[in-house]
Formats: sequence, structure tokens, C-alpha cells
Amino acid sequence: MPEWIPTFTLPNITLTETIESEGIALVSTADPRLAEICKSYPAFAKYVVSFKTEFGRSVAPSFILCHQDTPASFKTVDALAAFRDAVSMSVIPYSWARSLRYGGPFGGIFYSKLVSHLPLDDG
Repeated sequence: MPEWIPTFTLPNITLTETIESEGIALVSTADPRLAEICKSYPAFAKYVVSFKTEFGRSVAPSFILCHQDTPASFKTVDALAAFRDAVSMSVIPYSWARSLRYGGPFGGIFYSKLVSHLPLDDG
């Protein structure tokens, strides 16, 4: 049985490198841990390659994996969503840092529109 457990699929995130914290990893379909899971569970392997765009092109999704020994409090929906959000929010400062360090844009994401559905406090 694999030591890592797939918990979330993120079809709109494409990775070139793994992003990992203690017992939690955001991985691409090329990750050896995901390959081990696919080998152990053929139905999951079929699921991994089933993603397509609206035009029928294949999509390689990313996955959040949890190690089997990770504490239960790290595996909650809130904790895993916070991990995903922290990774997502780090993209903009990273793009700016690369631009400032090496000069010029590198095709990264430099801005984000935050939308709040909460009323502003005028007081």
C-alpha cells in the first residue's frame, strides 16, 4: 500500500516542481509517489489521465497528497485548502522578486484581483 494518499485534485494548476511541507505535497502527474499510487490502484490511474479541456485536449492535473503518518488535523479540508491558498498567494511575490532581481517580465503572474463579498466597515 502506498505511503501517500491523494486528497485533492487540482486540474487548473500545472507544476514543474513539487511543492512540499511536512507530510503534505502538491505534485504533478510525473511525481513518483503518484506513480506508485496509480500502480497500486488502476482505477485511480485511469482517473489521472481522464482530464480534458472543453476542446478534448488532455490536461495533466496536480494533486495534493498527504503522507499516511500526517496528523489528522493537517488532513482537514480547512488545513489542505490553506496549504493550497498559501502556495497560490506566493506566486505574485515570487514573480515580482524574479522581475526585480533579473529585470524585465518573465511571463509570471504579477497582479490578482481580490473580490470581497463582505460589506466594508465605514466606522
